[in-house]
Amino acid sequence: MIGLLGRVGGVLLAPRALLGSLPEGTGRSDGAALLLAYLLAVGLPGIAAAVADLIALGPLAGLSGLAQGLLPLLPWLLTASAVEWRLGDARAHRAGLCLCPLLVLAALAHLAALCGLELPGPGYLPALLGGLASLVLASAVRGAIVPRPLADKLSVQTGASELSPGPGIADKPSVRTGTSELSAGPASTHSAALAALLGLIVAGVVGVNAGLDGARALREWSTLAPVAAGDPVPDFDVALLDGGRLRAADLRGAPHLLIFWTTWCGVCEAEMPMYAALAARHPRLRVVAVNADRDGDVPALVRAYRDAHALAFPIALDHGALTRGFRVRMFPHVVVLDADGAIDAVFRGRSFERSLEAAITAAGG
Repeated sequence: MIGLLGRVGGVLLAPRALLGSLPEGTGRSDGAALLLAYLLAVGLPGIAAAVADLIALGPLAGLSGLAQGLLPLLPWLLTASAVEWRLGDARAHRAGLCLCPLLVLAALAHLAALCGLELPGPGYLPALLGGLASLVLASAVRGAIVPRPLADKLSVQTGASELSPGPGIADKPSVRTGTSELSAGPASTHSAALAALLGLIVAGVVGVNAGLDGARALREWSTLAPVAAGDPVPDFDVALLDGGRLRAADLRGAPHLLIFWTTWCGVCEAEMPMYAALAARHPRLRVVAVNADRDGDVPALVRAYRDAHALAFPIALDHGALTRGFRVRMFPHVVVLDADGAIDAVFRGRSFERSLEAAITAAGG
């Protein structure tokens, strides 16, 4: 662990010196360790929500939540692929350390959010800047990294090959410790200590993020997953597009299909004909589409959308209270209720028509 902290600090402090002096066999698992640190630093909220979804909704319905929970991995995977491409196969064993800027920027941005500091720009900006910084770092240090095949040859000092490292390589300072000499001479010990301290600070930020996120997940565990089968229906009172109100009590007396959607949701648009077909096949079923748009003239947008898609079922206009009550995090979000107003099934994201059909039939539709 001390060696890894020194390498992390060293690559942030003096990357060319660190990566140029590391023995080839050092840090084989750095990439995996830094990926774990990245998940602890920024990924625990999504992972906790995904686990809660799987427990509440079951494996099949929880798959969409699992995919969403793993989204924080996407910047890391894309950056890792770009860095490995830039370094080439012979130098890809150092790609993990080149991702340190992404880890640091993403962890600091997440810590700022946890502390209530609102950073400028979109939420993905820190990961984007960190990814670009990692790619620039990989380009800058590429020439200092000894290619793996050459490093293997240089390790052969005796035998039939009798290879000589050649000028420029034999004179390089060689370091066999995890915290690598960043410079030759009396200042090397100071540099190694500074690198270890910097790595310890990065580890501290990761630990603080993981602790705060873990404590919050435990505190809010009961509300992480959507309202699922067996849970009480939250009380609500929202306006309908064409006048009137929709209340929780109105969901009794017949099976209902609540569809949470937005005008910008592509999956919602693709599945609207399926919802209409289900309504036509199940005369007892009452379908209500709950729109969750926030920007612009929402009634006008929804009315134009309804007319363009020839939607025959009523549409409720939610300003956030209903989606929060049902704990909706992705669209479409479909809730099947029986005639007593009890939740029978919940579907999120893209749904199979046969699965919805079976749930509606089981609810008495």
